[in-house]
Amino acid sequence: MEKPPRKSREKLISGWLFFRYMAIGIYVGAATVGGSVWWFLEYADGPQLSWHSLTHFMECTSANFATSFKGSNADFVYPKEACHVFEDAHPMTMALSVLVTIELLNALNSVSEDQSLFSMPPW
Repeated sequence: MEKPPRKSREKLISGWLFFRYMAIGIYVGAATVGGSVWWFLEYADGPQLSWHSLTHFMECTSANFATSFKGSNADFVYPKEACHVFEDAHPMTMALSVLVTIELLNALNSVSEDQSLFSMPPW
């Protein structure tokens, strides 16, 4: 409320605002995908696949699963059709949880166009 209104000829999205939107989009996307990847690669109750297995999942068949795609977690229970592990709902749930958490925090950060949440708290 301390800033005067925008002039009618001024752009709606300035260069700084565009950069800010792009940076936020990149880190939100990376964190969301990272949450899903974490479940496949690192989670103790997940399959603990290799990076190669995860990035080449379209090549998975029942014939090559045991030799090329099976993860290192011996306690993980694979579906009857083993390649269906890539269709499990757990990594999608993890990604959605990360996305919702980031967006809730991002909503708090939208108090100001120019300042961060630390310099201008919402309370």
